[in-house]
Amino acid sequence: MPAPTDVPAIKGVNPDTEEEEVRHSSDDEQQYAIQGQVIDPGLVEDGNASGEDAAGVLTTTDWDAAVAFLGMEPTVPTRLPEGWSVKQYHATRFDDELILNVSYINEGDPDATLLFLWDHYFSVEAANLALEQNADGEWVEIDGLRVYMTSNMEKTRYAWIDGMTVCSLTTSCRLDEIASVVASLMPKE
Repeated sequence: MPAPTDVPAIKGVNPDTEEEEVRHSSDDEQQYAIQGQVIDPGLVEDGNASGEDAAGVLTTTDWDAAVAFLGMEPTVPTRLPEGWSVKQYHATRFDDELILNVSYINEGDPDATLLFLWDHYFSVEAANLALEQNADGEWVEIDGLRVYMTSNMEKTRYAWIDGMTVCSLTTSCRLDEIASVVASLMPKE
């Protein structure tokens, strides 16, 4: 997997100025984009960033139904901070990508946020292109995993690449609470 600084510069149009801009992956000019769209790390409950029509969409509370729909079992957190449980699974299939959004709920704090995104591509190159950073975030290490962290509107997003999969957690939880969630996603030796 290439380092972020090995990813070529990305050209795009600034929606505010409508002028073409070039962004380089570097410590000085980081990017955070999903499918070529600059993404605010705030909570996005629903949407299709790829601009393509999905081959299929399923929203359910049944894990087995989500797995059957995707045709494979995604890696999801096996440990959660105290008080959290699964609210629902939202699965989307594209020809070249599988997506699972897991929404969690905390009955003791209904304003709290915890979302997990599993975005599986059918090539490592596509996964690497899907995760980029912006100047507002920073790289942190959580349980030996290099994670890109950025915050907005009292929520923090932790994103990383695992082979052909981009994973992220968007949450209002503290870093120490999230560390055990991320650790539960690490491959067991």
